[in-house]
Amino acid sequence: MSVPVRLAAGEQRLALSTPSGAGADLRLASENPAIVAIEVREHGMGAADLTLVAKAPGSARVHYVNRSMLPRDPVKRAQIDYIRAASLGSFLVTVK
Repeated sequence: MSVPVRLAAGEQRLALSTPSGAGADLRLASENPAIVAIEVREHGMGAADLTLVAKAPGSARVHYVNRSMLPRDPVKRAQIDYIRAASLGSFLVTVK
């Protein structure tokens, strides 16, 4: 996804599927998980499905990140500055 996405509150949408053995540990990170959360379903060997979960009305930017580039500390990992620094690209999600 690279274009703005619109979701209804409560809606879920598969946004990214990563294959096993792809090398980079590509994931999604939301700047505001209270509006748009990311649900990760691991399949082993690095494969995963990442789903956008619309939590509340508003807008949030979602970034593609290499998970290994984010801090291990979960508090720092959730900070917007760290997400933006690790961003490989992003898209806007609006929840109505």
